[in-house]
Amino acid sequence: MPLLITPSIRQHESLFGYLTRVAEHNGYEDFTWILGLANIRARSNFTESDFAKLAIVTTTPTIKLFDSAHWLSKQGMKRYYFSLYSPKLCPECLKHNSYRHVSWDYSLITCCPDHGCLLVDTCPNCKTSISWKNCGITHCKTCEQSFTALNPKPCKPRMIAFTRQLISHIHIPTKQISYLAKTPPLSLSDIMKLVLFLGSHACFKKTHGTGYWLCSKLTNAEMHQLISVALNVLTCWPENFLALLNQIENTRQDTGLEKRLGSFYETWHKQFRKPQFEFLKEALASYAQNNWQAGFLSNKNKRLSENRLHSSKYMTLAETKKTLKLSYRKILELIDHGQLTAICSDAKSRTLRLITKVSIQGYLEGQKDIITAKEMRSILGIGERRANKLIKGGKIVPLPNRPLNRSRRYVFCRKAISRLAREIQLS
Repeated sequence: MPLLITPSIRQHESLFGYLTRVAEHNGYEDFTWILGLANIRARSNFTESDFAKLAIVTTTPTIKLFDSAHWLSKQGMKRYYFSLYSPKLCPECLKHNSYRHVSWDYSLITCCPDHGCLLVDTCPNCKTSISWKNCGITHCKTCEQSFTALNPKPCKPRMIAFTRQLISHIHIPTKQISYLAKTPPLSLSDIMKLVLFLGSHACFKKTHGTGYWLCSKLTNAEMHQLISVALNVLTCWPENFLALLNQIENTRQDTGLEKRLGSFYETWHKQFRKPQFEFLKEALASYAQNNWQAGFLSNKNKRLSENRLHSSKYMTLAETKKTLKLSYRKILELIDHGQLTAICSDAKSRTLRLITKVSIQGYLEGQKDIITAKEMRSILGIGERRANKLIKGGKIVPLPNRPLNRSRRYVFCRKAISRLAREIQLS
């Protein structure tokens, strides 16, 4: 049976806001009474028959009711991207239009672009969180505070511009968000997922993921701050993204990309592997190639671009051993004697060593100019006894670096020995 008073649903009005308005007009406490009259048990998971029942009670077309429930009508949108049970409102909007806008249901809509102010989710008078049970359309039922009399906090232009783009996408589903100069346009669900992902890791030392916890537990002001931090990462891409990875890496002592980046790497691999997130993959690969100091990327790691699997600055002990054809012990000796440069960091029960490619190349170049005692005697045309006397007399000076082959007592500089041979010939 239809209700006595059934106001029309407004354009872009929230379903729960509309039902609350209907309940107020008919003298009910909250919209759960309307659901009871329609014999609907679910609070949000409405079926097609549920919308048909609501249409009879409110005399509103089923399609309009369905379109106002964006958590059901918008494809690709997760239910937890909506603040269904913790509604927000703009006091300035309510002064002119006494209905709740559907965009206020979205967790990432934290401010009003028309009035440039932060949305309100707590009654400033009684300090209670606003819910559909304890508030009407324009007032708090707990303390009778009028929401239209509130003075909301102003928001920064960047946040207002971002919110305006989100709202325009809500009403034009085919539109994509191109807020970022260096990234491709993204859909509404993609940008929400990305902002929550980056913001959660930038704001919390121990991340809480990208979904239910963030959207259900954070206040509107906290969510506003999270979005602002995420936009700071995105608007200066990839520099601020690389800084964020450094921040995450420095909080852990494990080695290896997956363990060192923890849940960040795991979440990226599970949720951001689609083609539209290729820019994220490239930035992560660039970081691993140019900034990574906590392990080595091998061909086994197929999650990153294959042409960026190897660091451009460092080699592990295993790679250094293969390149120099030396044992681990001798490589460690070269590091101790300063002939190779390495960064060392404690990784739980072991020490991680990464050798710089510059020092390896320098060592290889230097080895080309080093000769043994036998080669030295051959160039000078002298015997072993005569050579030893010249060394003791200081006329032949061995290199100060300790020979890698301990069976060799001395090694010499080819250029110095050749110069000495010419001097002997001239004399």
